[in-house]
Amino acid sequence: MKQNKVGLIIISTGKYDRFIQPLVNSMDKHFFAGDEFDVYLLSDNEYLISYPERVSHQRFHVPHLPFPLPTLNRYKWITQYSDSITAKNLFYMDVDMLFVGSVGDEIRPNGKQLVATYHPGFYMNDGWGDNDTHPLSRAYLHPKMRTHYYAGGFQGGERKTYLEACGIMAMRIEEDFEIARTIDFTKNNGILARWHDESHWNCYLKYGMSTFKSLTPEYCMAEQIELRKKWKIDNLIPKIIALEKDHNKLRT
Repeated sequence: MKQNKVGLIIISTGKYDRFIQPLVNSMDKHFFAGDEFDVYLLSDNEYLISYPERVSHQRFHVPHLPFPLPTLNRYKWITQYSDSITAKNLFYMDVDMLFVGSVGDEIRPNGKQLVATYHPGFYMNDGWGDNDTHPLSRAYLHPKMRTHYYAGGFQGGERKTYLEACGIMAMRIEEDFEIARTIDFTKNNGILARWHDESHWNCYLKYGMSTFKSLTPEYCMAEQIELRKKWKIDNLIPKIIALEKDHNKLRT
């Protein structure tokens, strides 16, 4: 695979496979229109996926595990295959999302930056999405630092910077498991970050490990109109939406 300017990382295991083709179709229509880009699919099975000609694609094997391990292992798996993830600018996107508007050069990092997307549910009130993580967790943040909460569903950055972030967060998540074992929390009860990888992402950003570019919630909007109204962001025009779904059925 040649080195393209942009790459998109997707993880799909278990029943989430139903979302892959619709996402690919939407990226062909809206993602860096006309440009070549890479797709890196981390999945538990081979799937017959129709990719557009402008997309170079690779598939890497990851196991299907019970929730929340697939999302907690996100950064571990990306790090595992980092040598083969070669695009100059990388973006991770939840597979149960769709592009619904034009997304292009405006999301590129400026130099060696990360790219983070404001969480739509906490954008207007500058609330914080994780107030319950245990102080012993590596994702814990002091209350004074809990401002500007970012979503886990769409993120990225310059390749080296983003992959370095993934490696550090993967290490911190494993440290949470080790801390839990030392105090006899054999199932990590009480140490596991409240919102898993998203909690670690926010902690990483807050401690200033790298400069980052902020995207508005248009790049990670809820599909449900009622939620947008509740969050007072229904005036924003979405570019990427998180699809409405039954998490309990999908995570079995």
